[in-house]
Amino acid sequence: MDLQKDVYRRSAELGFWLGEPFWNRGIMTEAVKAFTALSFESFDLVRIYARVFEWNPASARVLEKSGYLLEGASGGA
Repeated sequence: MDLQKDVYRRSAELGFWLGEPFWNRGIMTEAVKAFTALSFESFDLVRIYARVFEWNPASARVLEKSGYLLEGASGGA
């Protein structure tokens, strides 16, 4: 997690990676859910966000299943 500074100090960015042998087991979804809950309990946060590579819809699905909402998406070129 990357806690932000100044006017963004109550926000944090979440990043994650999981090796391919462990995909499709629900591991990352459970980890993101637990991490998110613990982060809100432990820090004075109002927002946690994550960025997803366009070519990786599985990461977006992990976030959706963990309760995150899509704020915006690039329309490409």
